[in-house]
Amino acid sequence: SGVTSRRGADEMILSGRVSLNGQKITTPGIEVDPDRDTVTVDGRTVRPHDERYVILFSKPCNVTTTLSDPHAEKTVADYFRDFPVRLFPVGRLDVDTSGLLIMTNDGDLAYQLTHPKFEKTKTYLVNCEGILKSQDIERLQKGIRLEDGWTLPAVVAHIHLKKIQTSLEITIREGRNRQIRRMFDTIGHPIVRLRRIAIGSLRLPDMEDGTWRILTHDEIQLLRTAPTHRSKTNQG
Repeated sequence: SGVTSRRGADEMILSGRVSLNGQKITTPGIEVDPDRDTVTVDGRTVRPHDERYVILFSKPCNVTTTLSDPHAEKTVADYFRDFPVRLFPVGRLDVDTSGLLIMTNDGDLAYQLTHPKFEKTKTYLVNCEGILKSQDIERLQKGIRLEDGWTLPAVVAHIHLKKIQTSLEITIREGRNRQIRRMFDTIGHPIVRLRRIAIGSLRLPDMEDGTWRILTHDEIQLLRTAPTHRSKTNQG
């Protein structure tokens, strides 16, 4: 209903702020029929929005992926203050990472895009320090051992070697905290610039950072499409 995120809803329920048909509930996961049941938060009735919005946002660097943060210079919510419904970001992009971020009020779609069981792929454009060798690329493709365990194999493509940097595209199907940066730190090639350019089959179009647009029905279907896992390199 746009009141809060799924995690925030759990916290509201556990703290006794939510009632179902006049009875306070403190256990998440209770089924509700929107046509028959009445849900209130802090005494105010909440109702589902009939219209679902899915928005492609090109997030700039130095913008925090949260709706509220008193310590953040700017958050993604600042770009949607005048939008008619409350939107929330799907997943996260680090404050120093730019690129494709989905904003929506569709909780079911957000669940499909973020739950690990769907293994939704995400593709990033990486500029890193130094010249990557073949063994570095092989380690990325096979998996990197981080402090929280091995990463799943990544897909590496469109490798370009410059004088002091390497640029490439990397596709992963998990979403650990600062995962790609930690992977490249582990192989000794810290990231200079990181930009997400695709989620599943939906790629970020050529648009200015800080701008957004509503996705078409066909583009939303691309987001829902199951990813295809394959390993490849394309060096040149």
